[in-house]
Order: sequence, then C-alpha cells, then structure tokens
Amino acid sequence: SQLSSKQQQDVQRFELIQAYFNVQLQKQLLNSSHSNLNAMQTHYSNALKLENQGFISKGQRMQFEVAKNNAQRLEQNTEANLRSSLFQLNNLLQSSQITELSTPLFVNSAQSQSLNGLLKTYQDQSSLIRKMQMDTQLANANVKVQSAAKKPNLFAFGEYSLDKQNWIVGVVARYNLFSGVNKNKNIQAAELQRYASELLTERTKQEIENIIYTSYSEVTTAQQSHQLLQQNMQAAQENLRIQTLSFKEDMGTATQVIDAQNALNSLKSEMALNAYKYVMSLATLLQSHGSIDQFQSYVNQTQTYYLR
Repeated sequence: SQLSSKQQQDVQRFELIQAYFNVQLQKQLLNSSHSNLNAMQTHYSNALKLENQGFISKGQRMQFEVAKNNAQRLEQNTEANLRSSLFQLNNLLQSSQITELSTPLFVNSAQSQSLNGLLKTYQDQSSLIRKMQMDTQLANANVKVQSAAKKPNLFAFGEYSLDKQNWIVGVVARYNLFSGVNKNKNIQAAELQRYASELLTERTKQEIENIIYTSYSEVTTAQQSHQLLQQNMQAAQENLRIQTLSFKEDMGTATQVIDAQNALNSLKSEMALNAYKYVMSLATLLQSHGSIDQFQSYVNQTQTYYLR
C-alpha cells in the first residue's frame, strides 16, 4: 500500500511538472512573438517613412506590412495557447487564481549523476520495481501455501484431567485423499502466477533501463543544444543589425531584413522549446529512476541558466 501510494505521488509530481513548465514555455513563446511583433511594427513604420521619402517602393513597404500582420497573428495564437495551459494548470491544482509562476524554465550546465550510477541504483529507488518485486514475493509465498495445503495436517493435542492433574499428549494426522487433484491444480496455478510475476518484473526492468538511457541522452543533447543556441543568438542579433543598416542605405532588400528578424524570433522560440525539452527529459529520467521527489534540487543547482 505504501509503495502504491509512493508510485501515485510520483505520477502526480510528473503531471504537475509537465503542466507547470508548459505554462512557462507558452509564456516564453508569447514574449518572443510579442517582441517580434514590436520589431515588425518598427520595421513597417520605418518603411512607411522611406516610402514617403521615395527611397523604397510601395511593394517593398507592403512586404513589411505582410510580415507585421503575420507577427500579429502569431502573437494571438501564442496568447491563446498560454490561456489554455494556465487553465490546465489551475484545473490540475483545483484552483482558479494561479496566473504568475516563480520558477522559470531552466537548463543545468552539467549532469549531477552518471548514467551508470542511475542504472545501478534505480531498482532500490523505483517504487514500481519494488512493488513488483514484492508481488513476486507474495506469489512465491502463495506457492508455499498451496503446497502446504496438499500435505497432511499434523497437530498436537492435549487433555487435562482435573482429578488426576496430568496431561495426555499425542499427535494426530489428517489427510483428504480425494482433494489431491484440485490442490495440484492450485499449486500449478500459483507457480504460473509466480513465473508471470518474475517475467513481468524483468521485462519492466528492461523498459525502465531503456527509458533511463534515452532520457539521459536527451538531457545531455538539450544541454549541448542550449550552448549552440546561445552562440547562434548572438550571430542572429548581429545579422539583423547588419541587414537593417544595409536596407536603410539601399544596399539590402526588405526580404533580407524580414528573414533576419524571423530568424532571431525563431531562435528565441527554439531556446524556450529546448529548455522545456530539457525539463521534461529530466523529469522523465528522475521518475523512471524513482527519484522525481529530488527535482527541486536541480532547479536550484549552481551554473544553471534560467529563461526569464
């Protein structure tokens, strides 16, 4: 019962992490789309001025107008997604007042545990494996019970005589010859249950080991991707600056500016999605290992990047 309760708590922790950080993801995507819309409105405003001064054509100005409208549509979609994710979180917690969250998306710079260490210790940590091992023990005990039921019942008896004040002690054997067939079937059924429990436990161990390996790899990949995305972000910002100056000096096109702005916005969104992937891969890893109750310690690790 305690193991089943622990297993259910772990599932609820995972669901809460998923819902909580999905809200944070949608907030980051909304911030990114809002920033992109503001930038496109600025580009469009500048394009209007350049058109009025005769430096660019109406077609070039309309390119910025289309890009601005697309940015506005994207912002509206992300805002709707944020409202939906907030509703799901409030519904999960049976509340209606949660709007601001304090823990942002994050990416730890390094792994605090080794893959081999996780694979060696999960059997002692996982409430699922511990419960299945106990089920096997119960099945094994049932085999012994059914086997014992087939054997003769031996018991001692005593008789106390008040007048002589002495004990008569003996042993009685009782055995039903006509129930042996049914008892053999009971023993066979109990043995099959034990065998099935053993097989299912071993199969579950294999599945958990696969999940631990895959999740650990995804966590590592997300950490590496985060570092590359940070480098790309700096390059995208510089490219946008160059393309904007080139367009103002009539050495670039409107398409180049729009593409540079969209590339920067895509990188911001990709950083948020990668951080969410990291958080969920970490949560999956910890739940499979049986230590999802330690998730908070990863949030507070040193050398951690936060998306605010």
